[in-house]
Amino acid sequence: MKPWSIAACAVLGCIILFYAWFTSRAHPLSSSVGKTCIVQFKRNALGGAADLPVPPTTDTINGAKVSMAGKLQAVRNDGILMRINDKVTWVPMDSVLLVQVQP
Repeated sequence: MKPWSIAACAVLGCIILFYAWFTSRAHPLSSSVGKTCIVQFKRNALGGAADLPVPPTTDTINGAKVSMAGKLQAVRNDGILMRINDKVTWVPMDSVLLVQVQP
């Protein structure tokens, strides 16, 4: 074998290992599946962005609900699946400010 082919195989092997490691990493919330949680939405996603500071755990702003509570059904990098009163709701991750998992 030529030296460049050995180097190319080594680089390709590193890329494959990195891809396998990266795609197999569990989402930080995956251990909380089945638990009750509160999802706080980004205020700008709801049209509630304001000049005044708003605490991140506030449930309502000017009477509008900015959070939802339910059981965490599934988590992916692009969103959260929640069960709320026997209905399943998909929440895009782009709309999530934070998730509070209940003990």
